[in-house]
Amino acid sequence: MNIIYWNPLLPLGMTTNILAAINREQSADLQIQKLNAEPRPIAKMCRRSILIVLGMFLAGTAGAAFGADESSSPRIEVTKGAPTLVLPDSLSRFINKQYPNLRVPKAADMTGPWAAFDNKNTVPYACWGHFDDKGRTDIALILLGKGRWQALSFHPLEQDQYAVFPLEGYAGSTEDFTQAHAPQEFYIYTLKAGDSLVLQGKKVPETTYNHDAIEFFSLKDPQTGILYQWRPRGTSDKPEYRYGLYIAFVFGALSD
Repeated sequence: MNIIYWNPLLPLGMTTNILAAINREQSADLQIQKLNAEPRPIAKMCRRSILIVLGMFLAGTAGAAFGADESSSPRIEVTKGAPTLVLPDSLSRFINKQYPNLRVPKAADMTGPWAAFDNKNTVPYACWGHFDDKGRTDIALILLGKGRWQALSFHPLEQDQYAVFPLEGYAGSTEDFTQAHAPQEFYIYTLKAGDSLVLQGKKVPETTYNHDAIEFFSLKDPQTGILYQWRPRGTSDKPEYRYGLYIAFVFGALSD
């Protein structure tokens, strides 16, 4: 099994070498050492440790503190057989302002493998749960743009602010990957806290965690995909760890 430490292009333009950063931070180092225990993989698998510096922005005018009520969770509406995602208003405003070149998929985008989700009370481009330790509803999305797409996880803060984690970890650059693959090839969904990823009918015990996690998997090859697990910042006071980081478990063809 290959263990790959990978540091993507960081949203704030930082190019911190993750190995050096981890060596400087004992708590992060201990976390990575624990993760590096030899696994018992069901499919070909590698692990990429992703240090993600978050883009934390104001979503328009400041509002009330973001509470854990129904308005903070997405919902699915089915109209004429087509499932549609309805996001919290604050997140919709946030995406429109901070990511003007990206958008939430629409019914017209439910083509190719995504068409299999017709008449279902779910969509392939969104999932949500308690991915960190804050107790609020975090939302992961595949957003579409012209000639590109991106997977992002949005963690709500106070006053309609969001911490944004790019969900990456592909071999090669994210730009190359998203240009080579249509977003309809993949879907994302929530792995509930305490559950294990199941591949080839068998549980992968190394993937069990005490928070919900994000699965990003191929619709054509269910053995190929990435599992994202959030980790706390530990004792570090550095901005790189301000809101934690995601660990990527890479399976199947994506582990090459």
